[in-house]
Amino acid sequence: MKVGIAKVDLTPSIPVTIDGFGSRDKLSGGIEHQIEGVCAVFESGGTRLCIMGLDLLAVDDYMMVPLRRAARDLGIPAKHVMINTSHGHAVPNTTPCRSFMRSYEEGYLEEARDKLCGLMHDAVGDLQEARLDYTVGSCTLGMNRRSMEGLNRPNPTKPIDMDVPVLRVLAPDGRTRALLFSYACHPVTVNGYDISPDFPGYAREMIAEKIPGCQPLFLQGCGADINPRSLDPVQRRYAFGSVPESVELGHELGRAVLAALSGTPMPLGEQLAADGEYVQIPFGPQPTEEDVIAVEATGGFYATWAEAVRRVWDSGHKLPYQLPIEVLAFNIGGLYVIGMAAEVCAEVGLRIKQTLRDRTVCALGYCNGAWDYFAPREAHREAGYEHGYEVFTSFMDTVWPWVQPRGFSPDSEDILIESIIELLSGLDSMDGH
Repeated sequence: MKVGIAKVDLTPSIPVTIDGFGSRDKLSGGIEHQIEGVCAVFESGGTRLCIMGLDLLAVDDYMMVPLRRAARDLGIPAKHVMINTSHGHAVPNTTPCRSFMRSYEEGYLEEARDKLCGLMHDAVGDLQEARLDYTVGSCTLGMNRRSMEGLNRPNPTKPIDMDVPVLRVLAPDGRTRALLFSYACHPVTVNGYDISPDFPGYAREMIAEKIPGCQPLFLQGCGADINPRSLDPVQRRYAFGSVPESVELGHELGRAVLAALSGTPMPLGEQLAADGEYVQIPFGPQPTEEDVIAVEATGGFYATWAEAVRRVWDSGHKLPYQLPIEVLAFNIGGLYVIGMAAEVCAEVGLRIKQTLRDRTVCALGYCNGAWDYFAPREAHREAGYEHGYEVFTSFMDTVWPWVQPRGFSPDSEDILIESIIELLSGLDSMDGH
């Protein structure tokens, strides 16, 4: 086994449109903390895999096409490339293919694209003999936000995923070269106009300080309906905007990683394998005339969606019936890393791990894209228009490159799980199991 590690600074040198919160109405004002990208390339038996962790909200084809091309030139097939974004909400907009709501700066996009292609080359150039081990810590910095009282209301009765998976890369002399760690939670503690990685950046900073010579790499899990536990208990709502609280939460996650390593991590083998496919996820019912009339009255991006629906109808067409979601499965020495190009809610991630409990599994959302929310079946039972953001209204916040119905079918969770099981069966065949 060989592993190469590289890091690049993604901090913008010019004012940029900050992604995440639609209420922002001006460009970034400063740099609260630099943002970065970290790449790990694994090589064994002639096979290479690439995992990137980026302080960005999401990527789309603008980044993925050149990154896959760069990977191919380095002997890394498209299905062996997993680009995970932290989904931070104080970072530049880097999804021009879907940005009808938000502007973007082409100069920054071009610079970031070139840096990331170079990052992959640097990681391959750093390939060195390595040993891997794995452990899982625990952290409770997140809280479920799916409430019958409205969007973004803390709901302590619903589950979070407390797991903190930690993949350690060791040099032959036992020195820790890198840590790939994950947690499932929206980085939305800060919401001003300064660039910031939010709590994942401060977690990395603490880990690097406590383990000299170690490069931390954060991977976002399945936390689409989880926000940090930064709360206003009087108003019973989340309290956004505090940099000190973001630092505190990052240190909480960093301590969880360090605590996990205080045990005895499980050694991993040297086998590498990967597979992936685009799973056709069905949408729910097509919107009716009554649906569109109701939405038009609400204004904002909902009304923009309604106008776009009418344009599709006027052209004699219908909205799409399904959406292709990329799903990847990596086997890294017996650790199965599942990456999905969607904002996957916590209960879906928990079900994936429970279904595959006979394996060692790390489930990640926001990989190679984050097209839409992937809510559990339970959310479809409870959600109405006013409080069904993850189920319904989030699908209306973009109309490019296509106008979508209001959400996936309740059966989508089952379809996703079945596709993952099939992918892992294929990986076993590759390994000769």
